Amino acid sequence: MRFSSFGVAGAVAASLLLSACAGAMMAMGPAALPIGMMVAAPMESSGMFGEMAGAPENPALRRHPVLGDADLVAQQAELISQHAAFTADLDGQVSAANALECSFDEATVWLLAHSMSKRDYEAAMAGLPPDIQPRHLARQASLLEGDCAADRPEGAFVAVASHESVQGTGATAIWTNERRRLSGTMRDGELEGQLLLETVSLTESSSLGRLGRHVSHAMVAYDAGTPAGASLHLTFIYDQAGNLTQVLTQVHEWVAPGSMAVTVWAGDALFQEYTMRDGQMHGWMVMHPVEFVSGYPSAATRTCWHSGQEAPASVCSALASR
Repeated sequence: MRFSSFGVAGAVAASLLLSACAGAMMAMGPAALPIGMMVAAPMESSGMFGEMAGAPENPALRRHPVLGDADLVAQQAELISQHAAFTADLDGQVSAANALECSFDEATVWLLAHSMSKRDYEAAMAGLPPDIQPRHLARQASLLEGDCAADRPEGAFVAVASHESVQGTGATAIWTNERRRLSGTMRDGELEGQLLLETVSLTESSSLGRLGRHVSHAMVAYDAGTPAGASLHLTFIYDQAGNLTQVLTQVHEWVAPGSMAVTVWAGDALFQEYTMRDGQMHGWMVMHPVEFVSGYPSAATRTCWHSGQEAPASVCSALASR
């Protein structure tokens, strides 16, 4: 992904938004993996952070977009309300202190900690450059409510999971510690029906220290273990002092088996539109102008992707004509 056509301040602010969200966006599934992971390390090492000192923030980044779909509007209202309840007892919500006796198998731990299997996760990461491939330090999951059968939840359940990882090395290394709470239903090892997924992620840079905290909420419908329909994902981004700085809203819509359309708002402004196929960027990625810093709008861009690789525009034009 290229930021060369962005204004400097807009590019840096965009990278801060996306790299700060990388862990939380990963928690929601593969849709945002390439974006968050690709900008996290390169932009930090660009030396441009100092140029933002004293720049006025854009208060519109803390607003919520107006969504046109009634079901998504209802999800948005519920998740905003849930955010208040979740953050009122953040540590308690993701604590495993009162976990039930249930030793999960590896496949269940991966599913609860990453929202996908180990095989799918590795496939989604395969196209990333080696220097920003995440290296996992720890992973665990525990059952808080529900029945345990065959080393996994069976029926309605509440669970917590966590994982730690690091990207990059030396001055560009970024550590992510993510804790999550999942409320849903599992049948024979597969998620079924509606899942409420809530995460809190802390990121720390080797050169900048703690980057802040991000709290995310998603409501995803599953059909025999596969996400279906349209789902809403909200990420609330807080700075080092605990102040809310940005709200990121994503709509994920499964348009065909293995294919997802993603729309992203930064605050109340439309930011990105792109598609994924089998966990990889595939098709046009459209970036809309957003003032991450007041007075410094990012530039509009339109980039073609094919199976996770940037491609000539003619490739996407051919895809669109089919």
